This record gives sequence, C-alpha cells and structure tokens, in this order.
Amino acid sequence: MPPIVRTCGTVPQGCVGDPPFPMTRLIHLADYRRRPAPRVYFNRGELSQLLSVYAARVARGDWRDYAIDHAADAAFFSVFRRTHEQPLLCVAKLAPRGGRPTEYLLTVGRVPMRRARQLGEVLRVIDGIGRELRS
Repeated sequence: MPPIVRTCGTVPQGCVGDPPFPMTRLIHLADYRRRPAPRVYFNRGELSQLLSVYAARVARGDWRDYAIDHAADAAFFSVFRRTHEQPLLCVAKLAPRGGRPTEYLLTVGRVPMRRARQLGEVLRVIDGIGRELRS
C-alpha cells in the first residue's frame, strides 16, 4: 500500500470518507437552509392609485401624512391626520397563502373594514367612509 500524501487544502481522489479521512464529506449548507419567503411590496400601479386618493384628501385638508411599511408577509400604506398620531386608516397588501391570491385589507383604527382581491374595491370603501374620518 502506497503512503497517503496530504497536501495543504486538498485530499487525494478516492479518499473522501475513507478511514484516513473520516470527516472530509462535504455538506452544502444551502441545501438545508430555509428559503426566505419573498417580501411583499406595492407595485407602481398600486402606489399610483393609493397616492392619488391620498393627494385628493390632502387637498381637502383631511389627511396630512402617510407611511409605507413592509413586513415579510404584508405591505402597509398608513394615513395620518397629524404626524404624531396613530394611523387613521391602513391599507395592507397581504401575501398569497395556501393557493389564495393576494388580498388587500382596509382597517380603520384597529377595525377591519373591507377585505378584497382588488385594490380598487378597498379604495372605493375609503370614499364612502371619508365623512366619518374627517371628524
């Protein structure tokens, strides 16, 4: 049997897992890591719709500030009457789950008002409840 020659950083072919090198089996950690779920964002068209409703309300003097937040499974567009208050209302874009399509959720304060598959349906509800939000 010829002597086994070890060189720095390499292993002779045929020696992987053999008794002289019992711990040389390579494990690809990427095969065991969980793939992160894709984050949810508003696309350009959705932002355009949201900001056009927001701009109309700012012009009326109803709203003054907004915030956009992103989580792993949702994106949020929150509207404020004043900068340092709690959000007046929030439109959330919820990630698709279990074969269900993307949904939009409108909450006023902490009360869910409308859940829909189209952003336009949620924005129409905002127009209907606008008078109550002004006071």
